[in-house]
Amino acid sequence: MSETNRAAFGGQPFTTDVDLWLEVGDQQIELAQVGPTFIIATRAESIPSGVANVAISVDGSVYRRSIRLIHGMTPNDTMTPIVPLDDDLPF
Repeated sequence: MSETNRAAFGGQPFTTDVDLWLEVGDQQIELAQVGPTFIIATRAESIPSGVANVAISVDGSVYRRSIRLIHGMTPNDTMTPIVPLDDDLPF
């Protein structure tokens, strides 16, 4: 096995397919990063404040978390503050 095909600590390499997006009405906005109090979109959009869902797909299994866009999303900033709507977080 070549050095480029080795996983950390000599284990077998593996891959995981992960996708992140924001669901607002019938719109899906691709996300680059999700945190407990913020999201970062891959491109900035103009979205008003309100309720939305953060969706995370891990190897085809989709998990959603209801959030509130505190100030909405502006076309000038990809980072948006959020607050969760429930305490039962799937991630």
